[in-house]
Amino acid sequence: MSGEGFDQRETLGVAAALNRCRTLVAQIENALARDTPLRDTASLAEVHAALNHAAELLKKEAGSAGVS
Repeated sequence: MSGEGFDQRETLGVAAALNRCRTLVAQIENALARDTPLRDTASLAEVHAALNHAAELLKKEAGSAGVS
């Protein structure tokens, strides 16, 4: 995963956010399979923040590339 215009830190940040999302999805799938509530709200908040950060980076990249 390497977007043109992203520096290595930004690329790693986006990759880390996606990995946290994958982990959370696996936790949700497991909780649903066991029919138990997901109680790890700290992880949900962390993933939410990471996704917002990744979205801002993508908007910044799209803006610098002239994409709307």
